[in-house]
Amino acid sequence: MPNSTLVGIILLNWNDVANTTACLRSLQALSATVPHRIYVVDNASQRESPAPIRDGFPEITFIQRSTNDGYAAGNNDGMRQAFADGCSHALLLNNDTEVEPTLLDALVDCYALSPDIGLVVPLIVDHETPDRVQYAGGDLILWRALSRHRGYGQPVPQVSLAPAEVSFCTGTALCIHRDLYQAIGGLEESYFLYHEDSDYSIRAARAGFTLYYTGATKILHKTSAASGGYMNANSFYYSIRNGIHLIRRFGSTWDRSRYCLFTLFYFCPGVIAYSILKGRLDLLRAYTDGITDGIRHRTGPRS
Repeated sequence: MPNSTLVGIILLNWNDVANTTACLRSLQALSATVPHRIYVVDNASQRESPAPIRDGFPEITFIQRSTNDGYAAGNNDGMRQAFADGCSHALLLNNDTEVEPTLLDALVDCYALSPDIGLVVPLIVDHETPDRVQYAGGDLILWRALSRHRGYGQPVPQVSLAPAEVSFCTGTALCIHRDLYQAIGGLEESYFLYHEDSDYSIRAARAGFTLYYTGATKILHKTSAASGGYMNANSFYYSIRNGIHLIRRFGSTWDRSRYCLFTLFYFCPGVIAYSILKGRLDLLRAYTDGITDGIRHRTGPRS
């Protein structure tokens, strides 16, 4: 590990003092081997005052935003401060996670495998059932605007823990090397929520950096505590709309054609049937709004 290593750990808080506090407490147990600083960005919380976070953890750097401009904007504020403070890496860590003491050691050791590595993500397991995998590497299927998590739902002993190159790094625990940040900048803010990590993975790879997963350490993740999960109507809306945005930004003509055919003849009928059978007309509305707003190039928060 080089002497210049300093990891800035960035947590984004939005009306979620309990989860952010639990995450910070787990970070207090990190190994002292890797120097680090912790940054908490409050994304204009209104229902819950972030004062218990700011006052209860004097060792952190607390950044208060006046508006909630989404996941990327909040994390970009944290990254700008971390790299301005001299950090060599920035770890974007969901506030609904808890970590092992070896987290930073494993991430930094993975970077030592090659000077071209720009992004590293650890093994991610379910907080409630920690023997079950959420992410053990990832693959991006651009024509479907789909990020596939390797090993999802499998028992931990059945997945590889060895470092491996991937094409998708999830934003749940995304470690970014300073060289990559200097080359491509921060996260794309127009998405507001969902697919920012897919976008960043593509940009990193196209800039000549490699993306890695390591199972040498793990984090425990409470799935989508802030957004409500994929079957939440708003989450579904952003996933659909931003998938179109992603393909428009990076997909070839063939990618776009395949996406349209898949959507028209497979995914759309499935959503209609599911929504009617389950009585989830809110999902059907979210889907049609997402398609419509995606086609119309609408970005930012859902209106």
